[in-house]
Amino acid sequence: MLDSFHNSTYGPRAANMPRDLDGYVHLTAEAWLAAPMDSAGEPMTREQAEGLAGQARAAVRAAEAALAVWRQEG
Repeated sequence: MLDSFHNSTYGPRAANMPRDLDGYVHLTAEAWLAAPMDSAGEPMTREQAEGLAGQARAAVRAAEAALAVWRQEG
């Protein structure tokens, strides 16, 4: 499994995917902790990174389901 991918991979279905400053979506907390983020705030905590990874995985599942429906209809 990939740890990260660019949000453009899913086109418009990536709208709800959390991403870093470079547009990458990360599926693991470790990848989020290493990602370039807005440095104006405090450093990201492990809990925040795990939350973002969980959101990203859920968004990928939703995008995959939408793509499956689209493929069936097309």
